[in-house]
Amino acid sequence: GSALVNIGQVEKSLPFLNQAEAAFRRTGDWANLARVLSHRATAYRLLGKYQEALNDGKEAIALEEKKPTQRYILAEANRAMGMCLYHLGQLETAVSHWQKSLQLYQAFGYQQSTALVNMELGMCWMAMGSYRQALEHYEKALSYWRSVNNTSRLPYVLNNMGVMYHLIGEYLQANRLFDDALVFARQAGMSRVEAYTLCSIGDLYVELGEEAAARDAYQQA
Repeated sequence: GSALVNIGQVEKSLPFLNQAEAAFRRTGDWANLARVLSHRATAYRLLGKYQEALNDGKEAIALEEKKPTQRYILAEANRAMGMCLYHLGQLETAVSHWQKSLQLYQAFGYQQSTALVNMELGMCWMAMGSYRQALEHYEKALSYWRSVNNTSRLPYVLNNMGVMYHLIGEYLQANRLFDDALVFARQAGMSRVEAYTLCSIGDLYVELGEEAAARDAYQQA
């Protein structure tokens, strides 16, 4: 089930995760129950089933806090909770869960997961209008993805940072970031992220009154 989630076949993962959940619950294996609930919370989140994801995340956290055996489960479950709450518009509560997740991942030395949570916190702070906090988290994520040359993650954070600089009127910096995001998205063959970035570029050109350039970007998207 977890492997299917990781390769993007989320719908197919649920029967396996459900079977595992039932078996662990039946045998009283609370440690592995917490683990499978955390994985299923991620699956539900990716499917847009946010309430189901929240229910699994809450139970995973409760089980692990009651009898700690796998502290990284707390990090995973809190991350899933943060993302669900963000999509439900409960931004302050989302930040609280993401911060707990970030602290745990940092304590374990999980740099890749730390970078992901930093990017997600940046996204949430930006949605709340707290641009200084957003930039702080985005910069940390960007620094890590650059250090490992992860071209599949770089366009996401570069596009998000570009949107933020657009919002605060730093148009030249926004344009530079969008250009970089576009380069990495094309290098990685990530057409969806390329489309997002082209939309961001179109939005920027609209604000600058460059209607022809905006129309071209939107048509490409």
